[in-house]
Amino acid sequence: MKVVALLEVLDSDIRLSWRSRGDTFGQCSFDIDGNKYYVTFDHDSDGDDWEISFGLWNEMSSKLQFGMTGTGNSFRVMSGVVKACREYLVPRNPISVWASAKTNSRMMVYSRLFRAFCPDWDISTDGGVVQGIRPGYVFDGGKWKTSK
Repeated sequence: MKVVALLEVLDSDIRLSWRSRGDTFGQCSFDIDGNKYYVTFDHDSDGDDWEISFGLWNEMSSKLQFGMTGTGNSFRVMSGVVKACREYLVPRNPISVWASAKTNSRMMVYSRLFRAFCPDWDISTDGGVVQGIRPGYVFDGGKWKTSK
């Protein structure tokens, strides 16, 4: 729990600016030391699985940069992403959250993120995907079902 407490302290000065807070899609941004980061939430057609992504806006290329950025702000960035997850995802009570990653370091980042905002969930990694599953659920026959 020390990591979660540290993230909560670090996120106290992070202000999220929400571009969209709809039922099926959410996106916000926040600034750290002049760098703009975006967090995006998107769900599948039945709304049980939510995809999470975040990255640094690169002004030169006009694209999001998803790898390690080298800004030295990893704890504060993670705090902002966790804050966004708590504000957007937690009220929606998802069964499953997932993120895709091209590198092992990014997979570790998503694993830590999921452990920070859903610490009791089952977290798994497979084939470039990190997934968190709410306790008590299994995927069976194309649908999430309670395992009880």
